[in-house]
Amino acid sequence: MDNISELKDLIDKLAAKAQGSALSVNPHQLFSLSEENLSKLIKEKKQSLGLTQQMVSDLSGVAKGTVQKIEKGDQQVTLQSFTKVLSVLGIELCLRQK
Repeated sequence: MDNISELKDLIDKLAAKAQGSALSVNPHQLFSLSEENLSKLIKEKKQSLGLTQQMVSDLSGVAKGTVQKIEKGDQQVTLQSFTKVLSVLGIELCLRQK
């Protein structure tokens, strides 16, 4: 992606595509998600939006290598990077007290 207008067009297309495609996860399963299942969920969402790792990297401002680590379930990723990637994919990370 060489210019900002291309990036804005892609964001608009993604927003339109993401409308109504929210992930449905049973709230009671949230605490039982393994790193492997969470990584799989993220990868599937990326693919359903038609995005590549490079596109997610460009849109989130996170290095492509970090996107790869997230998809592999690598625990050496900052929460900030993780939430940026989730945001691009239209996934919200919610925490609640037990």
